[in-house]
Amino acid sequence: MNRRSFCTNTVIASLFGFRTSSAWAGLEDLKMAAKRLGALGTNAGLVALDGKERVLDPYRHYPSKSGVSDPAKGHRFFFHAHRNEEFGHFHTFSKDQYGAPVHLVMISINEQGEPIALSTVNQWVTGTRHIQADQMRPFIDAFEMSPTCYKQPDLVRFVTETIGSHQSEIEALFHERDAWLKQYRSQNTADPFKDKSHEILSSRTISPLKGMK
Repeated sequence: MNRRSFCTNTVIASLFGFRTSSAWAGLEDLKMAAKRLGALGTNAGLVALDGKERVLDPYRHYPSKSGVSDPAKGHRFFFHAHRNEEFGHFHTFSKDQYGAPVHLVMISINEQGEPIALSTVNQWVTGTRHIQADQMRPFIDAFEMSPTCYKQPDLVRFVTETIGSHQSEIEALFHERDAWLKQYRSQNTADPFKDKSHEILSSRTISPLKGMK
């Protein structure tokens, strides 16, 4: 790790702190949140819609335009739907040492509200700053939101623990993203961050709730 990365990571760690739970504990918490929502006859996708009609529109955010925020920790997410292969997805955000938003990962879900994929997106999708993969782990590790920041705490737990139980996978996605960017630049003179033909830069399927009773 170079000096710049070390200093950046140290500042971020001091700002947010790191999650103390393991990936296994995060997975168990994710399952429990999903079970509690299921017992109420709902799921993460339906809760995020907050009783509103699901509209396939990238500019329609749920449960509100700004989504759900944790002012104390600076993290945020919103839900929307505009891709036919999924029910919708959550965009999740941390912040850097200057308070600027940093996009973490896109969490796709199916109609049952189960996480089915994690993805990184191109810069034009969210307009947030680009951070190299080797500097992203502190943001991933630090992502945690208080369940009390939304009226249905298990929605917040669902999003937080999907990230908490897949930290290594998310870090790998950022390295895959940067490899894609390197290849793109070797073959094109255009700015990859402005190429709207490329929305998803890296992705992998997940099934943490598969077989859950």
